[in-house]
Order: sequence, then structure tokens, then C-alpha cells
Amino acid sequence: MKTHTWVLILLTAASAVLLINLGEGSLSSWDEAFYAQVSREMFENNNWVDLTWAGVPWCDKPPLYMWGTAIFYNIFGVNEFSARLFSALAGILTVIFTYLFATKVFSKKIGVLSAFMLMSTYHFVWFSKSGTLDITFTLFALLSFYFFSLSEEKRSNVIYSFICFSLAFLTKGIAALLIPMALGSYVLMRKERSLILNRYVLIGGIVSLTIIGSWYMPAYFHYGPAFLKGHFFQHFVERTVGSMDGHSGDWLTYINAILYKGKPWGVVGLISFPFFIFFAIKKKEFHKYPFISWIVVTYVIFTLVKTKLHWYIMPIYPALAIVAAWGVGKVLKKYAIFVVAICSLASVVYFGISKDIFTLDFNPEVKGFSYEVEKGIFENDKVYLYEIGDPGIRFYCGGFSENIYSKEELLDKQSENTIIIAKSGTLDNMRIYGEIIAVGPNRVRAVRVVKNNEG
Repeated sequence: MKTHTWVLILLTAASAVLLINLGEGSLSSWDEAFYAQVSREMFENNNWVDLTWAGVPWCDKPPLYMWGTAIFYNIFGVNEFSARLFSALAGILTVIFTYLFATKVFSKKIGVLSAFMLMSTYHFVWFSKSGTLDITFTLFALLSFYFFSLSEEKRSNVIYSFICFSLAFLTKGIAALLIPMALGSYVLMRKERSLILNRYVLIGGIVSLTIIGSWYMPAYFHYGPAFLKGHFFQHFVERTVGSMDGHSGDWLTYINAILYKGKPWGVVGLISFPFFIFFAIKKKEFHKYPFISWIVVTYVIFTLVKTKLHWYIMPIYPALAIVAAWGVGKVLKKYAIFVVAICSLASVVYFGISKDIFTLDFNPEVKGFSYEVEKGIFENDKVYLYEIGDPGIRFYCGGFSENIYSKEELLDKQSENTIIIAKSGTLDNMRIYGEIIAVGPNRVRAVRVVKNNEG
């Protein structure tokens, strides 16, 4: 079949896997609901530079994913579907460009195999259907590698590689530096300095800095030196040199993540990788070097970072799927596409049944709590959130509540028409009493205040 026919088939299959029931279930606390709430505040405030969380300035992450989500809120409303759509679309495009990349470097068969494998790998599907940054980051990393590969034939394509790097930087900040590090190691392996010593690299660098600066410069001028400390030092440097929130591990952490969460094809990729390297070196197959560099550098960087979370390794999956496809293609030969297609379908069905991959319901208690509160609101009630750190509660209750930040402000707002959502211990310590209309997880409750009971 022709390339455009395969693209259409893969687009249809990936869309079915990643878009079906995307808006069902509930968002997870922490990251998914957190980004959804930041996006909601951006949408409601119509402020695309100064990000906020619970009304307070927030600059932990760059804004690209939140920009996309805010646009989808405007089109489809504030809901789970909109919060997850950017990630799902990025997942679909990652499948398509994995096919195109593998087809260019190897063959159409390897391209088809790698695409089917990627869209049926549990870890990849799970995060494609979650409203987090990692699949979007993976897409831009893949595109940067892809266009850099194209630049070997047409040097000007390196400009697009730089643009994709910029978008990766606007998604996850300095984590995007793994892209030039991987590409740099590939150039060293190839000993082809002309790949980076040309005028298009200079042009690409200027374009890249301009794109990155489009947000970083206004953010710095708004927040000042505190921005550098919070955005770069606290949330990137500290994650690198120390284990934040107890998320630690060793050099086997991400091997285990791929083995247990990257089923079934991540395992095949790991098994195939040593043979992939052996034949690349023995036969001087330079076209394999980008994938070797991509996998090794990504694994080493995230292993050296002290803070370890299993989704950090997500950018490795497109390359690992291509390596797995190469290995399976060598073993199964002309039967490879048929066997992989059947196994991929079986994997998706299995994960749909055993892992509820088509109904990601991370926070049913929080979502149920928000429904109970909303049902208990009278016509003139004012609802306030006080000292709620759970992003799920903030997202699900944020559509009908306002934020308050101090005890004095809370006490001032008490009236016959006030509902306060806070942890029970907080309300008890302040001697605020009333009718409890809903109780949520982690001792959070919604109370209709009957009078001012300040002791």
C-alpha cells in the first residue's frame, strides 16, 4: 500500500485507541488536575503569560500545554475531554511520525510495525489519554530527531528541528536539553561535523531562541529574579541533584518501568536493542545511530536525575518501538505485520478490560464530592475554597467556588448564604459550625455556615 494509505489507516486506528471515551472518568490528582486547573484560570482570566494556581502566581512549568488546553476549553468547555485532548492529539501525531521516521530510515514495513507497537504499548496509551505534559514533550522530541535526520539530505530542515526543540522547551523547560545532547552524541558517532557546522544551524538557533523567549522574557520581566529561582532552580535543578518528595530510584528504575508498564512492546524493544547495536557497529549501519543515541542518552539522563518518576522515560518509546519493529521484522519476516497487528489489537482489548484504559477514572470520590456540593447549593449561596491543596477538588469545585486565602477573609465572608469547603480540622480549629452538606476524601468537607461562631 502507498504511504498515504498507511497514514490514513494508522490515523484511524490511533484515533480510535486514544480518543474513545477520552472525557469519561475523572482527572487524577496530582498532575492531571493541576494542569487542568492552571489552564482553567488562564482561560477565565484571559492571561496567557502570567500563569496562576488557585489565583496565586505559578511559574513551575512553561505554558505551552496550558495554552492548548485553554483553547480547547473555549471550544468544548471546561471538562475532562478538553483537559486531555492536547495529550491525545499529541499521541496520535507521535504514532504517525514514528511511522514516517521508521519508513524513511528503514522500510515501510518497519514503519507500520513500529506504529502499531507504539499505539498498543500500555505506558504510552495511558499517558496519551492523560492530561499531562509528557506525550506532548515526546512528540516534539520525536519531531526534532525526525527533522534533524531529514537535514542530512536537505540542510535547511535543521531549522524545523530547532523549532520542535523550542516547542519541547515550552512544554517541559530544560528537560528539553536531552534533545541537543542526543543529537550531539549522534553527530560525534557519525563524525559528520557538517551536520551542525552550516548556516542553517545558526538560523535555527536564532529562531529557537526567539520562540523560547516569546514566553520566558515576559515571564521574567513580570516575576523578576524570583522566576529564575522558582522555575529553574527549585523545580529543575533540585529535581536533578536531589530526590524530591521521596521519588528516588537506581539505575534499574526505568528498566523496570519499561518492563512492567511498557508492555508488551517495550519488553521486545529492550530485548532487540543489544542486537540492534551489534549489527549497527559490525556492519557500519550509520542509519541506526540516531536511535541508539536517542535511547541511550534519554535513559542515562533520566537515570542520573535524582528525582525519578516512571513517566519521565516516556520520550524513549518511539525509538524503542522502532527498535522492536526492526527485531520482530527480522524474526517474523513476511508475517510480521499480520502477527503484530493481531497482537496489538489483543493488547488494546486486554488493557481496556484489565486496566480500564478506555475509562481513566482516577478520582471518582472527588468528582462525586463536587456533585454533592453542587446539589446542595441554594440560589443565593456563595461557595469558597479555603486552604485546599488537592488539585482534583480545586478543579471539580472550581467552577462554582471562589478562593479565599486567610482566616480573617474567611471569617468576614460568613453569612446565612455561605458554603465553605475546607479540611474539617481547619474549620474545627476556627470554630466554624454549620450544616455539613458533603464530605470528601482526606477529611475535606463542605459546610453551610449558619452564623459567625468565631471564638
